[in-house]
Amino acid sequence: MPLVSLLIEGGPESMASVLTLIKQGSVVVVLRGSGGLSDLIASTYYRLWEAFSEDAYAWDADFVEEHVRPVLGAKIASRFGELKNNHLACGVLRDQIIECIRLARTDGGRQYLSILDMHKPLNLCNLSNLSEHLLNALLQSRRTVATSSSSSSNSTIDQILRGSVLVLMASPFNFSVVI
Repeated sequence: MPLVSLLIEGGPESMASVLTLIKQGSVVVVLRGSGGLSDLIASTYYRLWEAFSEDAYAWDADFVEEHVRPVLGAKIASRFGELKNNHLACGVLRDQIIECIRLARTDGGRQYLSILDMHKPLNLCNLSNLSEHLLNALLQSRRTVATSSSSSSNSTIDQILRGSVLVLMASPFNFSVVI
């Protein structure tokens, strides 16, 4: 059964769940602009994959070490005040975010992490079409490219998504909804 998870905001405690889901080959959709962990994952994702855009599946460990780890550590300490003086917990969260993004794409074209950006214009990020975004993310994880067309109906998308499990993670609790 396909699993699609949606991270809305989230705190440090949600990161272990996100990483576990991606390691299991489940799809995680991150709602950028909702704050918390979602925004940290999204900004790091964009930073890394834009830097590696020449080879979409290459991973440059030196670039990560020099340019990503220090900045991400500072962002975590700033965003989550409770971690500011806990360098170990801050480092663990930083490394989990980086690992999550490293595992998000495979050289086979599968993508397990998808960013739904609320900062984009309304016509590009319309939450009334959330089922389309979830379907696109699910199809990308199965190495199928979904195209959006005006003739596709929400009922068709809902039929395809039936049987999939949607897990919503929001700080400070997790809950699930079956579509």
